[in-house]
Amino acid sequence: MFSINVNFVDSRTMRRFNKKYRNLDKPTTVLTFYYGEDQVVKDTCLGEVFICLAQAKKQNLTVTKLIIHGFSNLLSQIPAAKLKST
Repeated sequence: MFSINVNFVDSRTMRRFNKKYRNLDKPTTVLTFYYGEDQVVKDTCLGEVFICLAQAKKQNLTVTKLIIHGFSNLLSQIPAAKLKST
């Protein structure tokens, strides 16, 4: 069993994260951080999804759609062998 944290942030915070981790000096709707393969086999937090509601509103996107997008990004980073063994 593992968890995934979902965080809602403002445009300023999202812009800062996007600049730091993607070298893009603008806010985005979703950023996902995977904590690594070791987390998959432990009962711990697998990663985090950050969602900017202001950017979602500007792009007419629902929170549900962004959560699904963030989870998909996170799961795509986990090797298939790790998913099968859990």
